[in-house]
Amino acid sequence: MSDDELATASQGIEEAMNMITANEYENENESMSDIIDVVDLPILALTARLVKTAPQSAAIVLTARYVITYPENAAMDVNGACTAGSYGHKCKDSCSGNCLNGETCHFTTGECSCGCAPGYDYTRDDHCQTACDDYSYGQNCSSRCGHCLVDAVCDRISGNCPSGGCKMGYSGSRCDQLCTDNTFGYNCEGLCHCNNISEQCNVTNGDCSSGCAIGWAGNNCSKDNNIIKPGHTDVTASISNTYSTCDAFRSIDGKILLNSSSDDIALCQRCSVAEGSRSWLQLDLAVITAVSYIRVYGRNTGN
Repeated sequence: MSDDELATASQGIEEAMNMITANEYENENESMSDIIDVVDLPILALTARLVKTAPQSAAIVLTARYVITYPENAAMDVNGACTAGSYGHKCKDSCSGNCLNGETCHFTTGECSCGCAPGYDYTRDDHCQTACDDYSYGQNCSSRCGHCLVDAVCDRISGNCPSGGCKMGYSGSRCDQLCTDNTFGYNCEGLCHCNNISEQCNVTNGDCSSGCAIGWAGNNCSKDNNIIKPGHTDVTASISNTYSTCDAFRSIDGKILLNSSSDDIALCQRCSVAEGSRSWLQLDLAVITAVSYIRVYGRNTGN
């Protein structure tokens, strides 16, 4: 095929294709494959030209032209791209609003490329419209709910349990903290008193394998059998003599001397008697009481 023949054929094809009239929109920065795959635009015009590839052969190169029309309320910016919060063909689809950190979705695919906000599962839905299944929560729904009371479903975002609280043995807003420090029961609100002070009672029922500490009883060692308690108003204390400003009531005030001091009040945080004298302490319990155990604490230079 000669150059003159190639030019004549190419001109004829182009004139024929130009007979298709339409309001045309061209974007030279995008390939037709990208545009058609993403937004499915109809091809309204084709331009063809012959390119000589060898002395006796030529190739036809087609250029597509297309028209994009948008409704009056289309969510586009001045450059023709979808504004934040919308995507897709004619920007008619709305983003889920669940992209991570409040980011907007991709204006053509609707994908949350940065991931999903807590409470939505990006591994199953990159548009972040699929909420976590029951008993899962957080980023990509990767965390499991704690021990909510009556197997209630936790919040899919924070993991917090409903206001009903936690099962026995657990506490915290997510009910994922095991009871400690001699606590047990629902929301760890029970307090046990084991004979072995280093023992943590059963977090569910408060049982102490070492038995109950002196003054405490019950299946969970939480029944207080102590007669004299700090601040007890039904017990009256009398003492043979006192040191300085010390009073007998300090024998049951429960305060502890933390360090020695020349200050009388600091020294007398428990009852004190004059040194070198024979002393006695009397406690009036107001009612006849069976006493099974008496423990007296002395003090010497703060001990």
